[in-house]
Amino acid sequence: MTSPRTFSRYQLLELIGDGGMAEVWRATATGPHGVRKEVALKLVRGEGGADGLFARMLVEEARLAVRLGGPHVVQVLELCEEGGRYGLAMELVRGRDLGKVVERCAREGVPFGLGRALAVAAGVGKGLAHAHRLAVDGRPVGLVHRDVSPHNVLVSFDGDVKLADFGIARAANVAGLTEPGTVKGKLAYMAPEQARAGPIDGRADLFALGVILWELLAGQRLFARDTEAATLAAVLGDPIPAPSGWNAAVPPAVDALVLGLLERDPERRTASADEAVAALAAALLGIQRTAAEVDLRAFMHRLFPEGDEAPIPREATLVRPVEPEPSRTRTAPAGVAGRRRVLAAAGIAAAGLLAAWLGRTRPPPALSPAPAAA
Repeated sequence: MTSPRTFSRYQLLELIGDGGMAEVWRATATGPHGVRKEVALKLVRGEGGADGLFARMLVEEARLAVRLGGPHVVQVLELCEEGGRYGLAMELVRGRDLGKVVERCAREGVPFGLGRALAVAAGVGKGLAHAHRLAVDGRPVGLVHRDVSPHNVLVSFDGDVKLADFGIARAANVAGLTEPGTVKGKLAYMAPEQARAGPIDGRADLFALGVILWELLAGQRLFARDTEAATLAAVLGDPIPAPSGWNAAVPPAVDALVLGLLERDPERRTASADEAVAALAAALLGIQRTAAEVDLRAFMHRLFPEGDEAPIPREATLVRPVEPEPSRTRTAPAGVAGRRRVLAAAGIAAAGLLAAWLGRTRPPPALSPAPAAA
């Protein structure tokens, strides 16, 4: 880095995320006639330098990531390098990651809502469908995200849902790198075949989407446990109850949709992201009563009236965001302290369990508690 405030052609304005593998800066590049472009610049920590395995894999994956576009994927604009360190210039998303959204819901006692949970999952599904269809010279490349988890799902203040960080997960995995403190969090969203380090395809991403949707609906962590070994065991073998066991507002059709995504055998799992998106759209049509139930823009402004002015804490915890049917369930809101500004693909290790947000009209199925800290 030539100076403390620049990297390559970018001026660094503000640090908005800092993890074990990368820093994320709000940055600008100035073009001809003073035209300025604001971006999120992810500066990857330089393990092994420009010739290291991670760097080589990152370059290879970035070649694919820059081809991705669409409204539900955070656009990678370019890969830049300086002094043996790499950076990814990305679209700047003004909003919060999903972990912070549901945390604020719990803190303020605001229900996330069944409709909004399905809408967020549909947005993630559309991003996955776009990526899984990516072809180069007419040939499908089989792009897999590998890290579909709440900190990589961004919800903008305009109500858009975008999936971030294509290109880094595989490079880090091949190079044997992990962000400190995030292994349990990643394991908790991994498909069984990925957790076993076996061959994977896009259906592994769909399993992770199913975990996210299950947790949004049920208001509990599904697989996260106190240790990595226990989390892995849960992913590989613990029973997967229907989310309606924790939230009676979830209809049978949505139960079936979620459990289809969570089939441990990839051959029995939902076959494609396009199929998942179609099922989510049908589910939304079946439960939506008013436009407000899926209005993420108004919801985000209600949750974050301070907009981009929120301070950045050092920790975060994923909590539940369930909205009950008033006639069928009883609510008992609980709060969790902490908030963090997330303008772009800033990584957090979202873990932990909040005791049930909802009262229930019937006992839930047995589920191991998961009070793991991030």
